[in-house]
Amino acid sequence: KYASFRYNITQLEPFLNPVFTNLFQILQSSSQTENEYVMKAVMRVIVTTKSKLTNVTGIVLEELTLVLGRVCANPQNPVFNHFLFEAL
Repeated sequence: KYASFRYNITQLEPFLNPVFTNLFQILQSSSQTENEYVMKAVMRVIVTTKSKLTNVTGIVLEELTLVLGRVCANPQNPVFNHFLFEAL
């Protein structure tokens, strides 16, 4: 499905915490709560680094759960929802 990535696991691993922190901060802002491009980035980082996520699993799951709760209350963007469920 994903033939090649621009960055590999070893290149991304040192930056996982700041990458996820910043991506989820964007999703917490009032104007970007369902930004499909940000959620696609979250999903792609998870897919690329799945074997190295142990250090940030708690943060990622907590934030994805908060996003899921918000989306369940008021779904607006089906593409965002798709990427959210792919990330989970």
